[in-house]
Amino acid sequence: MARRGRTAAGLVALLLLAGCSGSDGTSGGAAGGAPQGASAGGSGAEPAAPAVDRDGAVAEGAAGGAGAPGGAAAGPVVPGRQALERRAEVALRVRDVDGAARTAAAAARGRDGAVTAEESYGGPDGEPTATLTLRVPVGSYDALLDDLDRLGERLSRTQSTTDRTGEVVDVASRLASQRESVARVRALLERARSVAEVVQVEGQLARRQADLEALQAQQERLADLTALATVVVTLVGQEAAVAGEDEPAGFLAGLGAGWGALVTAGAYALTALGAVLPAAVVLGLLLLLARRLRAAGRLRSPAPPRP
Repeated sequence: MARRGRTAAGLVALLLLAGCSGSDGTSGGAAGGAPQGASAGGSGAEPAAPAVDRDGAVAEGAAGGAGAPGGAAAGPVVPGRQALERRAEVALRVRDVDGAARTAAAAARGRDGAVTAEESYGGPDGEPTATLTLRVPVGSYDALLDDLDRLGERLSRTQSTTDRTGEVVDVASRLASQRESVARVRALLERARSVAEVVQVEGQLARRQADLEALQAQQERLADLTALATVVVTLVGQEAAVAGEDEPAGFLAGLGAGWGALVTAGAYALTALGAVLPAAVVLGLLLLLARRLRAAGRLRSPAPPRP
């Protein structure tokens, strides 16, 4: 019974050490070398066993001797190049919107890319319009923009580049530390001797595994953003009006704009008049009828008797 008590105390102490090392993002270098049970206050406690997976392989970053694989702290992970997120939005005027959309999609696929979204609709002036979202490798980004320029007249183009290098390095470093933290807790699970110890260690393992999976998802998202560039291309017909196009200036342009505004205001006024005219006619007829009835009532009323 005393031996089991010392073992349980050693497991609790190791779990606290693993929690401290996992929370501060380090690899827990204090876990290697000395026997783990020494800090529990019992000289007879068992030394820490190496972290072993279910298949019998030594776990990466497990607590163990100085020569154990993965026992050293992981250094910062530095990518070989800058991690850049590139994005562009292009508007083009083309003769055949559907044909240009098929050509743009083929250009993206021909450069190892894909069409992730496509929308076709009619503009306010009846001209067809199509919008495609293209994803291509960053190395094919500039070439794809050149391919799109050959489809028709460029109306606008905006580009943006976001440096994600710091995020990539930070997530990679935290991911390496989190893997080692999970491995250490798994080693403690292998040494558990009772149901209570297993439940306690498994709770810690579940939380650390969830944090590890969240970091892995974040790393995959950053990898997707920096490996593939995004190009959103809008294709409009020859007669379509596009916001942001250069408009004529000068006296004649102002006169034309004023006349257009006057015509628009007149059209709205006539529309409002047409909407209220039927009600106004009916109301006028009712008022006229009421006046005639009132006048007829006065004529029929007998004259007052004379004194």
